[in-house]
Amino acid sequence: MAGRKDLLILQHLLIGINAHVNHDLPQAVVDVAAATGDLQSVKGDFDAINDILGSMTTGLLKELDRVSRWANEAGALGGTRVVSFSLKAARQQAWGAAQRLFALPPAERPGEVAEIDRLVRVLAYLSSEPRPPANLLVGLARRLEERDPKQVTAALLGDRPQLRR
Repeated sequence: MAGRKDLLILQHLLIGINAHVNHDLPQAVVDVAAATGDLQSVKGDFDAINDILGSMTTGLLKELDRVSRWANEAGALGGTRVVSFSLKAARQQAWGAAQRLFALPPAERPGEVAEIDRLVRVLAYLSSEPRPPANLLVGLARRLEERDPKQVTAALLGDRPQLRR
């Protein structure tokens, strides 16, 4: 998906967030819970991370407007609520997946991880292939976006310090 030039910047972001929240997060939660022997003991940290992710939604759309020239309007028309709802649903799915994984013996977890992977791929497809009339809006919005990945990255990072390797 990273090479698809027809996707909105927001679609790329949502697909990436989906992969981390729905695929990586449940496995990380189970790894941490395995060390304590109790899934419930990590629920507070899970919820705290989710609160941080949720609080970033409005700021994300504002920063995205630097390179999209449509995000602020979409946010004002309810886009922020749609993104927040999607993230909330993904987090609920992630906790459910963590519960299912934790309940399985370690030898049986790869099968459940494969199911999670299939779900993530379906969600990525749905995010990348909107149905009418949304596909028309996506096409119009894409024409208003910056296309150079380096400029998009620089604009979204803004004045933040660069990561050092």
